Amino acid sequence: MSELSRQALLESLKRKYVLLRKTEQLKDGTTIPVDRSRLEYDIETIKEDIAKAEAELEKLDFPAAQVIPVGSIADAPTQPPAPQRVANTPPPEPTPQDLKTLRQYLVKQFSMTELRTIASDIGLDPESFSSNSKEAFCLDLVTHCKHKRNIVQLLQAALEITDDPAVQTLLARLSPSSANNSPQS
Repeated sequence: MSELSRQALLESLKRKYVLLRKTEQLKDGTTIPVDRSRLEYDIETIKEDIAKAEAELEKLDFPAAQVIPVGSIADAPTQPPAPQRVANTPPPEPTPQDLKTLRQYLVKQFSMTELRTIASDIGLDPESFSSNSKEAFCLDLVTHCKHKRNIVQLLQAALEITDDPAVQTLLARLSPSSANNSPQS
């Protein structure tokens, strides 16, 4: 490997350390469980990337610890690179039956006030959904979350209010961590 490639690898490793520290700081500063779990997943991914880069440096008899002291990031770039997509299996999409079950569960389990709180907790404007009836509100909420791919956030917000085994099962099946831990063929 040329000196130029080694330097590029070192710069990449420095950026990964900066990104790791900033992501850990974000995680420590957030109280929203959905955001914390997403940041924890990102932290694990970054740590895996760092381990790969350090292993590559070790192959060159060039220990990363000699180049990047753990406590020093003074000369690392201040802006982390754009996040890279991790080549993991995406979580499964909710089936029409899943969506129907979730909608029926929300209608049965929660008051309109609680439903509006859930929508607000996941960053949605409850006023943008139909308020003609609880059924219409839940249909709009579930449909919106399906299209925005944040059904998992909706499930997590619902579980914060009530602990239902059916919702826990659906959440476990649809969450990104379960897709990445499932056996691959």
